[in-house]
Amino acid sequence: MKYKKVFYSVIFICVISFIVNVNVRGNESSNSGNIDEIDSRYEIINLTEPIIDAKDYWLYDCDNNGVWIGVYNHKDDCVYDYFIGYDGNNYGIPTLFHDGVAKVRQNDKFGYINTNYEWILPPVYDSYRISEFADGYGAATKDGTYNSKYIVDNNGNIKHFLCPDREQQFIGDKEIGTQYIVDKNQKVNIIHTEDMVKDLNPDDYNRYWGYEQFGGTTLYQVNIAETEDSPTINKVYYMFGDDGLLKYKYEVSLLENNPDIYSGYYNPIILNNGNVIFLDKDKENKNYTKHIHISRFGNVIGEKSLKYPIVNFENQLLYSYGENMLEYHGEFLGMDFKPLVSLNQEYNGYSLLNTEAYLPSSEIKDKIWEDKERDIIVYFLGKKHEEPNYNKSADIYQLLVVYTNETEINHKPVVVDEGRIPIYEKPEKITTYLNNEQLNFDILPITENDRTLVPMRAIFEALGAEVEWENETQTATATKDGIKVSVTIDSNRMQKNGEEIKLDVPARLVGDSRTLVPLRAISEAFGCRVEWDEELQRVDIYKN
Repeated sequence: MKYKKVFYSVIFICVISFIVNVNVRGNESSNSGNIDEIDSRYEIINLTEPIIDAKDYWLYDCDNNGVWIGVYNHKDDCVYDYFIGYDGNNYGIPTLFHDGVAKVRQNDKFGYINTNYEWILPPVYDSYRISEFADGYGAATKDGTYNSKYIVDNNGNIKHFLCPDREQQFIGDKEIGTQYIVDKNQKVNIIHTEDMVKDLNPDDYNRYWGYEQFGGTTLYQVNIAETEDSPTINKVYYMFGDDGLLKYKYEVSLLENNPDIYSGYYNPIILNNGNVIFLDKDKENKNYTKHIHISRFGNVIGEKSLKYPIVNFENQLLYSYGENMLEYHGEFLGMDFKPLVSLNQEYNGYSLLNTEAYLPSSEIKDKIWEDKERDIIVYFLGKKHEEPNYNKSADIYQLLVVYTNETEINHKPVVVDEGRIPIYEKPEKITTYLNNEQLNFDILPITENDRTLVPMRAIFEALGAEVEWENETQTATATKDGIKVSVTIDSNRMQKNGEEIKLDVPARLVGDSRTLVPLRAISEAFGCRVEWDEELQRVDIYKN
């Protein structure tokens, strides 16, 4: 994809491609910059047709399938987007399978398919409500809400999490959205924003607030001024762990009360392990930015100023690498910012070219998952132009890929064949889950008047109730924990501890004298919560 660039901000679309091939692989080498000392390997991807007159070049994302990059060409004043596989090929802007599952679009909505082109999760989600697949699972938020979530593994198993109801939180008269987080053990935790609310003055002018959630850590950003016209503004971050508890508070140095400054600049870096690096002004040197590294538990790990004058969401230069390292312009650091290894400045006669990070276009953004673990770092290799009239551009000939020894590189990425994606059709059979465990009935559930009926004895016993059948009155009675429920065949009335409850559909006798009862009414009578997913034709029952 190609953009026209005017003063680095206005862009128009155009198209280009280039051909790449031939990988050079290495491990222990005098040309590796001692990469083996940090338990890593490297590969070099050769571009058979070099990228000429690249004024700017940046990395959108990389994983074990390949590299998403963007290049601003100096001569034609355009930006080009590419995905380069580790087999050396340019794949354009593809959709990829990750761990056997791909996030794909259909009718402007997204869902998951497997490599057999079978739907795992239906295409009913907005792009920002369904993640890319990584580490064997993906996540989606149902129906535009934040308290109903699906977790899907690469075997197609789906778990539905229904977050508990909670009283709404406010800063003065401004509402804070109720938020939840699913930890690594797939447990849903409430984020205790009340701890943040207590710390804030509701009389202050709240210019903007927001939150970001990555790697099991949630950050709330609150920008505060005494009045709307105050010359400066406070930018305060509240850091919550995956248990939902407040771990740390950081206040950025006073910023000019200008939305172009305070909303984007000095945004923190959230690492794959849940740690956070807060960014701030270096008051002694304006060409440097102060970095304060906080563990996900709220402990200070280290602090260091690095050379770049102002940091916004478009030019992050510091990344996490592996479990215990950071990377900054070819230098690998410990979590306390102490230097470990620096890459060589030349490889095979080509220079290591410094890059910046830019926000991806909407088309690219739908393809990547920016908060995945950084076990792979990519660098550009080429030759810089020395002539002044070239405006400091470069020619790019190779990509240097550094990755941890534990990382498996996929040298042939699996690309989705868009023509094979089937039109989604609802399942013919209704499935029923109790606390995310599927209930298998000997006869299939049926639907009547938009209500699901299931085998009587099976559902009562699954809920832990004892069942009695009175043949003369055609009545079933179930008892559990002091609750007594009775239903009668073809009656639209149900008894609960002597109280009569109207049913939308009565119990039915079907087939060889089998009794089916309305699932929702029975489950709710025993204090359970019931959720229905029309697209999946799935019923979820939750009992304590």
